[in-house]
Amino acid sequence: MEAKSVYVSSNCNQTPTGADCNENHLLAYGSCHAVLIYDLNAARVVQTLIGHTKRVNSVRWIRGSDGELVSGASDGSVVVWKPQGGAHARFILPAGGPTVNIVDGWSCNGRTIIAGAAMEPGVVRIWTRDAPGGEFRPSETCRIGRSLCMGLRLGGSATSPLLACALEDSKILLLTETDRQVWIKGSVLSGHEDWVRGLDFALNGQGELLLASSSQDSTVRIWKLPEGGEAQLEAVLAGHEGWVYSVHWGPQAAQLLSASIDNSLIIWEPDEASGLWLESARLGEVGGNVLGFYGGAFSGNRVVAHSYHGAFHIWAQDAGGRWAPASKVGGHFDAIADLAWDPRGAFVYTAGADQTVRIHGPWEGGWAEFGRPQVHGYDMNAVAVIGRFQYASGADEKIVRVFQASDGALTGPKGAAVPSLGLSNKALPVDRVADAPSGEAPGWLAQGCRNLPVGHRELAADPGVDRPQADGGPDAVRPAVQAPAGRVQGQNVVAAPQGGGRPLHFGGLQRGAPPGAFPDRLELRLDARLPLLRHRVEGREARPLGGGGWEGAGGAVDGGYFCAIGLEAGTIDFYAFKGLRSERLLHLPQGAAHHLSVRRLAFRPQGGAPGELQLCSGGADSLLRIYRLIFANSIIKD
Repeated sequence: MEAKSVYVSSNCNQTPTGADCNENHLLAYGSCHAVLIYDLNAARVVQTLIGHTKRVNSVRWIRGSDGELVSGASDGSVVVWKPQGGAHARFILPAGGPTVNIVDGWSCNGRTIIAGAAMEPGVVRIWTRDAPGGEFRPSETCRIGRSLCMGLRLGGSATSPLLACALEDSKILLLTETDRQVWIKGSVLSGHEDWVRGLDFALNGQGELLLASSSQDSTVRIWKLPEGGEAQLEAVLAGHEGWVYSVHWGPQAAQLLSASIDNSLIIWEPDEASGLWLESARLGEVGGNVLGFYGGAFSGNRVVAHSYHGAFHIWAQDAGGRWAPASKVGGHFDAIADLAWDPRGAFVYTAGADQTVRIHGPWEGGWAEFGRPQVHGYDMNAVAVIGRFQYASGADEKIVRVFQASDGALTGPKGAAVPSLGLSNKALPVDRVADAPSGEAPGWLAQGCRNLPVGHRELAADPGVDRPQADGGPDAVRPAVQAPAGRVQGQNVVAAPQGGGRPLHFGGLQRGAPPGAFPDRLELRLDARLPLLRHRVEGREARPLGGGGWEGAGGAVDGGYFCAIGLEAGTIDFYAFKGLRSERLLHLPQGAAHHLSVRRLAFRPQGGAPGELQLCSGGADSLLRIYRLIFANSIIKD
């Protein structure tokens, strides 16, 4: 048996330095406790790096290295990831502080420097490595005064490396390395009137070192740093109306990208005639439901920016120099509570603690997020399909809402008038709607996946209970509502024989039950005509976790049944049952599954090649994964 990843969806963590691009068109970003690597050319996540135990706050590619990157997290560690045989080797550098906010890496002539700033006032730690295959020397503590480091960036030359640190007093401190490899204070750059949040070094065409800085005073400043001379202010760029969180140089310092919380990105270029830096392009979003951009970067002919809630917005430049939006990348930015397939397996609904319900489906040979039919005011707990284009959802407000796709949502993206909580969407009257040319992303996929016109009605749950959960199948007329009195979570197991039967849902297993209770409680009835199957879960740490109960998708596996079990550690096990015997066919570790508890598993009702199944999983780590499960001919019957 083999499991291949088809789709991975998750947003970037809400930090300004949580994502970075390199020259190989790879986007690395922190998602929950993991680092995800997204291939912009292949349009999919190609690797998940597990090494932190708390939220990843900063991710940077080590410039000048052979594909290495560095990450810092709230667990107080700095991790250097080195490519090694299709995977990444992990080197942990203890930062000494409770939370690492910002990291950066720079390599020149084989020597690598790593810098990190934790929640320690006046302290920046630096690690060095003299050769690519060597070890990092213990950190050097640089004292920068009593201020917290708000931003940092490494640059310079092999003989004169520099470290720029943004301080709480809105000044920029430059640290230089001496011949004895000791870092000392250098120049102090003054001029910004609020915190400096973004820094970036580059060499211009004349070989001069430039430093760009962005600030919460809505301006960008360019500094010229001659070697051995005084720093000079080159330009002050004013074009944003909000805090500017990041700046990023393009190739050869010919372009400068700034990203702001005012929903815009500006590309600045020097004008040879006037000698001034002018705005050459302005990119961004139109509308009031996007909370601006935390960061942006160049990647070849693309610009990639991540927004406040972690979705990635991508623009590509054509041969004529015109910038056009491309398909966006993203997903839930909090735990996924539930998911459900369309009865025909055409798409999947997901509900999360980020108060949204999202739709994911196939697109251009891959998968993408198609829309967000519900943006709620409460954390979502459950979603259930009750028709071809109908679903029900439940949240902490103890109201089950039933949504029906309108004609506008089915025939084309006509848009919607979305109120503040998105609870009663109304279709917009549109006289003319232009279809997207063949091969191009439709507008709703390129412009935010947010305006899907759907109507809804409400079903009241018992007001005396705690958490409503909706459940139903494609043949259901009205969903069954379950609202347990306590916050009880049960097992997360899916049983799926071949054949495509109607999903069946059963009650959960209470957490904290003694081991002796498992043989009596943990059981599965796929159908009243089928024999009872029992499976004992050995060990308290290996017990399945998650809401939703058991679910059957129909069919037989070599005279038995096939089960997927999601565990609290985030791993997924696949078992084959025959009679009273069971055999584990495959184990997916955290790097291929989840790094927090698996909340929901569901097999695709239809779709896939003969001899394979497709499984969708959602976890507390906000990751949504879809797998192709390929079997030998002797395992699944035709």
